[in-house]
Amino acid sequence: KIKSNRMLNIINNYCQIENATLIDAGCGYGHNSFEFSKYVKKVIAIDTNPKAIETCNKQNKKTGNENLKFITVNTEAITLQTETADIVISQQVLEHVQNQKKYMCEIYRILKKKGVLYLSVPNKFYPIEPHFKIPFLSIMPKFIANFIARKKGANNFDINSPSFWTVKKVLTTTG
Repeated sequence: KIKSNRMLNIINNYCQIENATLIDAGCGYGHNSFEFSKYVKKVIAIDTNPKAIETCNKQNKKTGNENLKFITVNTEAITLQTETADIVISQQVLEHVQNQKKYMCEIYRILKKKGVLYLSVPNKFYPIEPHFKIPFLSIMPKFIANFIARKKGANNFDINSPSFWTVKKVLTTTG
């Protein structure tokens, strides 16, 4: 709740959120989406995980929240109309996407021309990798990172955290 309120406070500096359509890209199990729906006109929460979306839809049905909708999507071909959103929030998602440039092109496509994008992504060069909490995992050779990830119970190290410069390049070439 605190994190979602902090995001909305930041966004409110750039646009009026009360009448906004907000897309929560990579909503997971919808914790922020439910909170966002209290403050904006409409929330469309999207994720690639059909089980998470199914769980969210069941929970949303119980609450009777009519301004919140959950949809399963492909990150490279989001099934929403062009310029749907006043606000897009993509928090800790970009590092999980295979084709980051295509994802960002889709985000810009669904965002209105004067819309606001809230993008949060871990920096590849941050000393502690935030998913596994292991120092320098993001910059290790892939075979070593995969070995460590498997020791921690994951299939592989499939996190692709970009550097600040990579994010800047992707944003300037897509938007």
